[in-house]
Amino acid sequence: MNVFSPAAREFWNVWELRVLVVLSLVLQIVLTVLGNRRKYSHKRWLNFVLWSAYLMADSVVSVALGIISTKIGKMPATRRSLDPDIQLIAFRAPFLLLHLGGPDTITAYSLEDNELWLRHMLWLIVQTAVAFNILLLVWISSTLSYLSLLMIIVGFCKYAERICVLQSASSNNFRKSLLTSPDPGPPYHKFVEEYHFKQAEGYNVLIDDITEPTISEVPTRRGRRLWPREEIDEIRQAHILFPIFKRLFVDLILSFRDRDNSRSVISDARSEEAFQLIEIELGFLYDLLYTKAKAIYTPLGLVRRFISFSLVCVSFFVFIFVVWQHHPTTSEVAVSFLLISSAIFLEIYAALVLISSDETDAWLSNRKIGCVEEIITSLSLEKEPRWSRSTPQLSLLSFFIKEKPLIFPKLHKFLGLDQMLEMCFYETHKEVEEDLKGFIFKSLKERQGQLGDLHSHWGNFQLGDLDWSALKWSIEVDFNQSILIWHIATELCYYSTRMVKEESRNKTRVEIGKQISSYMVYLLLVYPFMLPMGIGEIVFHDTYAEASKFFDERGSSGLSRKQRLLENTRRRKLNAANMLLELKTDIQPKKVKGDRSKSVLFDACRLACSLREFKDKEAKWKMINGIWMGTLTYAASQCRGIHHAKQLRRGGELLTHVWLMMAHFGITNHFQISQGHARAKLTLL
Repeated sequence: MNVFSPAAREFWNVWELRVLVVLSLVLQIVLTVLGNRRKYSHKRWLNFVLWSAYLMADSVVSVALGIISTKIGKMPATRRSLDPDIQLIAFRAPFLLLHLGGPDTITAYSLEDNELWLRHMLWLIVQTAVAFNILLLVWISSTLSYLSLLMIIVGFCKYAERICVLQSASSNNFRKSLLTSPDPGPPYHKFVEEYHFKQAEGYNVLIDDITEPTISEVPTRRGRRLWPREEIDEIRQAHILFPIFKRLFVDLILSFRDRDNSRSVISDARSEEAFQLIEIELGFLYDLLYTKAKAIYTPLGLVRRFISFSLVCVSFFVFIFVVWQHHPTTSEVAVSFLLISSAIFLEIYAALVLISSDETDAWLSNRKIGCVEEIITSLSLEKEPRWSRSTPQLSLLSFFIKEKPLIFPKLHKFLGLDQMLEMCFYETHKEVEEDLKGFIFKSLKERQGQLGDLHSHWGNFQLGDLDWSALKWSIEVDFNQSILIWHIATELCYYSTRMVKEESRNKTRVEIGKQISSYMVYLLLVYPFMLPMGIGEIVFHDTYAEASKFFDERGSSGLSRKQRLLENTRRRKLNAANMLLELKTDIQPKKVKGDRSKSVLFDACRLACSLREFKDKEAKWKMINGIWMGTLTYAASQCRGIHHAKQLRRGGELLTHVWLMMAHFGITNHFQISQGHARAKLTLL
């Protein structure tokens, strides 16, 4: 029994190839236009669209080439050489090969894709052979045949370029490219031989040290400049510093000279300038790992791109003025025209993206070519953000009171989607404003060079001058537990009735603490690999279960969905905070519950009650912010560079910016070459 009628099968037999070719083209346009946007967007739908397009693109091309090869291979030789539509169908193969080369804006969806460069190399050989086979089957020495051969060469070169980029961005090759030449050091054996030789001659020989001078390679700021000039200056400095600090992402060491050079730049900057410098450097890294930047921003790469564009343009005009004149206008001609015109559009768009990049700005700023700069500026696209400039937020108090309950919780739990959907529903985003940047920059600047304080204990980072001994227990537990304890306590202080007036008087300080608190919990629950290893997930689930039980007994989370929508969300949080703060917590929860349950709900209540006893509200929030700054910097320092690099494709993380800024201030254990080569000379007396 046939499911589809003969007419339907015949229709699909005619249209399947056209659909696949157009689908491949659409996927290329999606990847080209949206590929670079994930650099500055946290939006899940964007990542889903790009993930789907990236996975489908190569498969669609493979299937389409297979169909073309099969269809043409089954036809009689006379029909293959005489039927103009068959010639046009074969003309699509080179463009499908061109699609395998992918757009400039995305070569790898994730870092793991860079490791598959060998697979792509095999795929290049196979698919090029298929395209050549198709061309040979229909070869009649016509203009269209020569155009097909020309485009196969272009497609092969573009796919080979993609493979070279994937290879260079793979973990081993990327690390090897950053290794310096082997350094045997000064010739010790010759020095010792000369020393003893001079002694044997009767000289009194002294060994004097020679201090190796430190030469700054980075231009420092002098005087006050206008904003446009400042941005160009930051791009130039980032372009100089990036080759140094990209080594951090593969766990290589740096020298004292690198540290001094970076400190001289960042210590003299304002907070907004420092963050701009960091985001430009991270933008360079994103381009290096996820795009074709390494293959494009070289003289050879630009020549290749010019030749490729020229050949596509030649093919376009020859097709329009020669081929089209001898073929009737059919759907095959229309599809072929769509393919070749779209290839031109994608090349032009890629060129505009190229001249609009920070790499181009850095090149222009170093050469001062006025007329070229004016032309490029007039053609450049509008500058896009370099990262999301926001922090994802999760509030555990929202979880506890079931602020956004799932519509079909049992179904979602059965499908294993309940936790993922809850994280999506409760996740919000808050812009990283200048107040937060200033707070982070000032804190790091005050602690530059004090690496020992950071690694001895994270809670000591900002509390050395405050009386916090009564709260010491809260930071002596597991790091992940401490995050949850302090987050819940911060939430209770933020939403409790007694803190409402305080919030209006000291809003900036309060909002900074709340934002970092919610961000750290987000990292703990969504990206735990960015934090030190711990039992955060277990602690969260136990705490969530205890909080749900607590509020269910008091009727707060037992409201219907309609009641939750009607009741003001902030009021519900205030009521929930007051419920928890009204509890008597003079007895330690561990004495009552033991250590089987890892819930920290009432430990957090105990901490919040202690915080309420602070008479100086400004000092209290200074201490809370100090704790969160210590948490943020400690987590940043413990996260490996590879994990920071992975997050660049998701809009970037504030944690990554803090980590790289710490490195610029010298607050990292990567600076292990403290004095360089010991220079000594012999003095004869």
